[in-house]
Amino acid sequence: MPKYKNQSIGTIKLETESNNYDLNVSIDTLGIATIEFGASMSLRIDYNNIEKLTQLLDDAKMYLEDQAIDQAAPNISVPSDYIYKDPTKPENW
Repeated sequence: MPKYKNQSIGTIKLETESNNYDLNVSIDTLGIATIEFGASMSLRIDYNNIEKLTQLLDDAKMYLEDQAIDQAAPNISVPSDYIYKDPTKPENW
């Protein structure tokens, strides 16, 4: 049986409204990822739960992008000489 090993994958600094946190992710030989939020909290999850967390964060990211686009849209004006060119037609490439 291989010896237990825990390897750090990387650390980033997360900035919130009120604080900064060092977020460290490590993987062990048991197939578990440990996500440490500074010294205050850690989360140990397996591959399937990493997939769930990734999907949820991707959904949140897309929602925020849509919000930003919706907020910017009223401030965008189309030039009067603009002519739409269908991007699916090769002559417009």
